[in-house]
Order: sequence, then C-alpha cells, then structure tokens
Amino acid sequence: MASDHELWAIALNVEQNYGSEGARHIAERIGGAALAGEWEAVALWKAVAAKYDLLRQDVGARP
Repeated sequence: MASDHELWAIALNVEQNYGSEGARHIAERIGGAALAGEWEAVALWKAVAAKYDLLRQDVGARP
C-alpha cells in the first residue's frame, strides 16, 4: 500500500487533472481493478478516494 504522502499526491493529481470529474475517474479505476481481481489496487484507489473527498471539501470551502 502507498504511504499517506503518496495517497495525497495521487489525489491531488486526480483533482488537478480531472477536477469535479475526479470522482468518476477514481470510480472507474476502482471498478476496473475489481473486475481484474486486483484487490490491492482496489484498496489503493479507495484510499485515494477518501483523500480526494477531503481535497474537494477544502476546495468547496475556499472563497
């Protein structure tokens, strides 16, 4: 599993590249990994999703 720092870096990358569509991108990655039976990747992307949600909360709180 990636470190907390790496998870934040991935989440930030998704936010920068996909913006409000980032949640869809993450969901697609989770779904693809699940279909492939790549359970470590599923866990990684679920952890990224949690960080991404926190990032988006912070973005929404900015004036």
